[in-house]
Amino acid sequence: MKLSDKIYVGGGGGLGGGRDVYGNRYTRIAITPLIGYRITDQFSAGTSLSYININYSDLGFRYKQYGAMPFLRYNINDLFLMTEFNLINVPSLSFNGQYDISDRLTVTRLLAGAGYSMPVGGRSPGAGSVTRPGSNARDPRARVRPGVAGPARGCTRG
Repeated sequence: MKLSDKIYVGGGGGLGGGRDVYGNRYTRIAITPLIGYRITDQFSAGTSLSYININYSDLGFRYKQYGAMPFLRYNINDLFLMTEFNLINVPSLSFNGQYDISDRLTVTRLLAGAGYSMPVGGRSPGAGSVTRPGSNARDPRARVRPGVAGPARGCTRG
């Protein structure tokens, strides 16, 4: 198998907005490219990069967060199991009459989950979600992160 058949790319992005729990308006733009390497027909490893820009127009306040998310993925026919480790750099927010985002910190979390892959014409778009193991729905670190991986080169079932 050629190297180009073992490498796959994908990712996601998002554009959203609304009001937060305090009623402040915000917009959110996210870009998350992904690259993976197929080690065997069923097992692959790779990483995603993340860039998120959040703008609070009511407050005149904007911040960015970014990071890397290495992952492992195991395919079982059209299903897959996945684990991901997040290293995300975020502002350390403080409020002294106005928001101060000059300090930053790196947040880490381990996610695990499952998904479904639907091969179409030699490419494998799919959907799945990952969440923090052992957490409950009220834990703010337990965010379920749905995602779409694909189109993926060389990841069709054989």
